[in-house]
Amino acid sequence: MKNIFVTLVFLSFLNAGEMPNLEAGEVKRIGAIIKDIGKLRIDNNKCQSQLNEEKQKNAVLRAEKDFENDLATSNKSLSKKVAELEKIIITLRKKNSGVTKENNTFPKLMMKEKYKEEVTAFKAAAFVLSTDSIIYSSIKGKKIDKWEKGTSFTSNKKSKNWIKITGYFVNKKWKISEVDMWVKIAQVSKK
Repeated sequence: MKNIFVTLVFLSFLNAGEMPNLEAGEVKRIGAIIKDIGKLRIDNNKCQSQLNEEKQKNAVLRAEKDFENDLATSNKSLSKKVAELEKIIITLRKKNSGVTKENNTFPKLMMKEKYKEEVTAFKAAAFVLSTDSIIYSSIKGKKIDKWEKGTSFTSNKKSKNWIKITGYFVNKKWKISEVDMWVKIAQVSKK
């Protein structure tokens, strides 16, 4: 900065005519040097900004590489844990493969006799619902559907309070029931 100031002062003296000993060629040469210095500063600024961009790119590349290394390490660790768990599962299967019905420590659950309804078979017949009715998956089972009053069906099994739907009519065509369906017998009348 000092050099430029000194040069400018020097040039102002030249233009004022106070230094008559300098030739016109020298003045032009000094002017050209000043222009070159300005260009060099612009080039220097460009280089600095390119250097900063490269530093940022390198930082991003290093961060990506670090992330990839961390991911690879995590994958290796996960693979080891999975292998350990597989060994444990195989060991447990081997231990449990010897369990039979005879030595099973958990007894089979049975419904108490007082809650059971005896199901009896009879000759298949057609029935109709006398009210809108809920259809169940079994005697006292889960609700699976709701049928409207007047729906026709067939059955050949019943209990004291329930009747099994073995088939039903769709567009006046009989279709076999593919799942267990039960309805309360109080909601049914014979067709």
